[in-house]
Amino acid sequence: MNRTLRTTAIGGLLSAVFLLPQGSAATWTDTETAATQFATTTLPAPTFDSCSNTAGDITVTWHYATTTTTLTAGNVQWSASNGVLQQLTNIITPSSTTTTGPTNGRYQTTITAGAISNLASLSSFTIQAQTVLANWTTISTNSAQGVSTGLIGIGVYTCTLN
Repeated sequence: MNRTLRTTAIGGLLSAVFLLPQGSAATWTDTETAATQFATTTLPAPTFDSCSNTAGDITVTWHYATTTTTLTAGNVQWSASNGVLQQLTNIITPSSTTTTGPTNGRYQTTITAGAISNLASLSSFTIQAQTVLANWTTISTNSAQGVSTGLIGIGVYTCTLN
């Protein structure tokens, strides 16, 4: 019985020693700092300068406001709708557009009548554009309102800026 009592006492003493929190001479400090500079930019929407409607093909002359971001015609998406656009829902495919420029900071984009008739009806439609850069978009504040009546090549074709 003595042996059992001694074993139990030694086991309890060892358990107490290992379970007690042990002191430490270690300290921890952090003087590391970091700093950086960054610049912001404004993503401008396309601004329409003029438009024309020839046999249902809409040609829009447009430009970007001055920005430090390098933007090209490839940063623009076009949309057509048969009403005033609140958002660009009927995106026109790039193969339905032809863009030239920039010349004196202006681009000229022609949207084919087929792209417009497929998306928005060939009688009355609104064209709008947005700048796209990574996950950011900016919708143009003005739009081109087109009216095409009659057969392609014969009829009344207008385009006005809103």
